[in-house]
Amino acid sequence: MSALTLNLSKKVLVFYLILFVLVYAGISLYTVYDALWNKEPKGRRARIAPDHLIVVKASLCTSNQPVLSKTEFENAVRFSIYLDSIKNSREQEKSFESLHEKRADH
Repeated sequence: MSALTLNLSKKVLVFYLILFVLVYAGISLYTVYDALWNKEPKGRRARIAPDHLIVVKASLCTSNQPVLSKTEFENAVRFSIYLDSIKNSREQEKSFESLHEKRADH
């Protein structure tokens, strides 16, 4: 850089410095102003996540019907307790692994 400015006088260097500061200050101020006070949507905006990562919320059920009946819920709770009990026993380890492999695809 010093090779480029070797033949320039001090006044020319100060002029280029002031020009540089004014141009980049102007660009920065315009960017801040545009971001804070411009209400028009821009074509290019920063995206938080790609579309395939955005989870769409399911519509809320408007009826008062539960998703599972009482008996289905009780069966699921009993099965969960059963799985927890066989997971900890050595004798039924194969049963647990078999159930886990069959259920892993779902």
